[in-house]
Amino acid sequence: MKVTILFVGLLAFLFTFSTQTFAATFVVDNNGDTNDVNTADNLCADSSNNCTLRAAIEQANASAGDDSITFSLAAASPIELTIGELPINTNIIIVGTGENQLTVQRSTTSATNFRIFNITGGVNVTISDLTISGGRLMPASFNLGVGGGIYNEGILNLINITVKNNNVGIPFNQLTSQTRALGGGIYNTGTLYLMNSTVSNNTSAGSITAEGGGIYSTGGLSLTNTIITGDKNMAKICFEPKEFRQNTLALIDKCNVILERYDAAGFDMTVRQVYYQLVAADEIENSEKSYNKIQGLLNDARLAGLVDWDFIVDRTRQLRKL
Repeated sequence: MKVTILFVGLLAFLFTFSTQTFAATFVVDNNGDTNDVNTADNLCADSSNNCTLRAAIEQANASAGDDSITFSLAAASPIELTIGELPINTNIIIVGTGENQLTVQRSTTSATNFRIFNITGGVNVTISDLTISGGRLMPASFNLGVGGGIYNEGILNLINITVKNNNVGIPFNQLTSQTRALGGGIYNTGTLYLMNSTVSNNTSAGSITAEGGGIYSTGGLSLTNTIITGDKNMAKICFEPKEFRQNTLALIDKCNVILERYDAAGFDMTVRQVYYQLVAADEIENSEKSYNKIQGLLNDARLAGLVDWDFIVDRTRQLRKL
């Protein structure tokens, strides 16, 4: 597996956060999406002298030292992005007003598709107390799309955050296009901490590869008191990229139908129970060889993010490896 548990690092970060001083603090007072008029003046201001989130990030990117961004907006006043994603290439802390009070989202009226945040390598970024929603990437045929909500190559700390309703790939009813989609909510190749957060209803959809509807991570990943739920057509976290043949993917889909039916009724299942359901439906033969095949298949599908990890309860006894 390519997951590194980093709880000690998170505790060290929280101590640093509580004692840190900042070179500058920019206060967002406008929920529009406009650029900073002069990134050399160390002032967050667009052409109308408003401080938008984009202008604050642009100013922080151009300024020396570690900066912070806070908000002074009306309650439940979403920030609608229309220009494009928000690139971050500096150490910064962004502190919202609450997950239910502040949402940063791609505008539904935007003519283009883009993710919400793009974190470059070599920086340490913290985002807290807000919701990230509506990011959307639609790769062209034979292309790869990654990170519908967030793309991270650096150190990213998400605290009291909701990442929801982000998408990478094309709609499930249009899967004739040859595409690959990874990480509907978050794509991580750096170091990612989530604490007291929720990742929900994000999707990946591609006809060649579609993995990690919630999170696709090949870097360090730590989840503390974090809930991951999502679109039932696509699983939650890809821990280990894997390739499957079409007939194997079809069998995984049949397993998901069984698991989702029992989950909707409030039941978890064991690997053996899934196996017997498949036997009863005449999908596989009743043999030790078939059971071992299903055991290995579900292990690989869960690691690849194609089956919800929590749908199966006997994870340590039945799986070949963790």
